[in-house]
Amino acid sequence: MIAGWRIPGARKLVSVSVVLFVAIELLTFFYIYPRLNVLFVSDLGTQSVEVLRLTAKQFTTADNIRTGLCLLANAFAIAAAFKFFRYRYAAVNS
Repeated sequence: MIAGWRIPGARKLVSVSVVLFVAIELLTFFYIYPRLNVLFVSDLGTQSVEVLRLTAKQFTTADNIRTGLCLLANAFAIAAAFKFFRYRYAAVNS
């Protein structure tokens, strides 16, 4: 983010990527980890089968969303790297 800050196109792409990565971490800590706690850490004998099924479905959906967000954030980061290097080497070759 620091390297591309002076390049407006790269700055926007890196900023979007960072925001997406922060959203991924928030989703992981506040939504996914509690479901993993229900599925694997808590006493399984006290959980009904329906609660476990619902929790597994919620985890799977959230994990798919997290994977999609991760792909999107990486795409923005790669696009920012291309913009940065295109700008940097265009300035050197000029």
